[in-house]
Amino acid sequence: MKNPITPDFHHEGHEEHEEKISFSGLLQYYFLAPRVLPGSADSGGSAS
Repeated sequence: MKNPITPDFHHEGHEEHEEKISFSGLLQYYFLAPRVLPGSADSGGSAS
């Protein structure tokens, strides 16, 4: 039971964890970027 569950669970958990980090990272970037750098985000954000 451990053999099939260990790799499957590890893979699933890793994928989910990665997705959560990406989603959280994007939210943090969009929410914090403009707040932390209002001037930079306004000038460079639009250009970029």
